[in-house]
Amino acid sequence: MNIPAVGILLAVQVSLVMTQIQCPIRYGQRGCTAFGQTIPAAGSANLRNPCVHVQCSANRHRVTITGCQDVAGLNQHPPGAPGGPWGDWPHCCARCPALPRG
Repeated sequence: MNIPAVGILLAVQVSLVMTQIQCPIRYGQRGCTAFGQTIPAAGSANLRNPCVHVQCSANRHRVTITGCQDVAGLNQHPPGAPGGPWGDWPHCCARCPALPRG
């Protein structure tokens, strides 16, 4: 195979990968799926990466995601937030990078 053909194949592959649609949040018969984690209807999960709290509604038609404050390194445990294993949300918020200021 010659060099121009390899370049064209590489360009086609890159364009196909870049145009794949991602659907990290779904809901269905078994509950909700968020970032690869299945959550039962009316249930919730504290995730580590991404550092978020995910709630699945009782009717399985709504997924609510709670993130971290925009200031890194603070005690970002929101009042009334459900606790989880150390390292999961909200404990992982302290490791989130600060948002760029512009």
